[in-house]
Amino acid sequence: MVYLNQEARKGLWGYIAAHESMINEVVGNNYNNHTISFLFGDSDMKETIRPYIMARIVDFEGFFKQYHFFNTEIDESVTFDITDTVLAWNNRSFTIKFSKGEAPVLIDEPSENRVKLEIGILTCMLLGYKRPTYLQQIERIEASKKTVFILESIIANENVYFSDYI
Repeated sequence: MVYLNQEARKGLWGYIAAHESMINEVVGNNYNNHTISFLFGDSDMKETIRPYIMARIVDFEGFFKQYHFFNTEIDESVTFDITDTVLAWNNRSFTIKFSKGEAPVLIDEPSENRVKLEIGILTCMLLGYKRPTYLQQIERIEASKKTVFILESIIANENVYFSDYI
């Protein structure tokens, strides 16, 4: 189902609801991380979440050079203490300096704002799958509240969507 605005979405679902007596089941796939069940309130719905794709940062330095940080209006630096059991070149600390109005850069000196995490957790955080606050709550990252606040401000709050069903 494709709709261009909320009026169209309501119209399409309204059509289905108007024909409810003739429908036993509506089955579909949701590829854009929408929680469809929330839109329907108290409806009888079975929802299955099945991850389909996996991502991994292979080269953090190369990834960093192409990554678009959300908020570059801060003057802070963050040190990422990365553990990577597969690729030794990622298994170290990287410090990123953010300066107002300038592109973030890698620097050699460590920051007081440190985050300790595995490369897989870093991947899911930077690609928007899970937020830094949540990852800290479930103890998948080690960082101060200030560092988590900085991470929340520099990582866009958007879901990444890969589609191979075109």
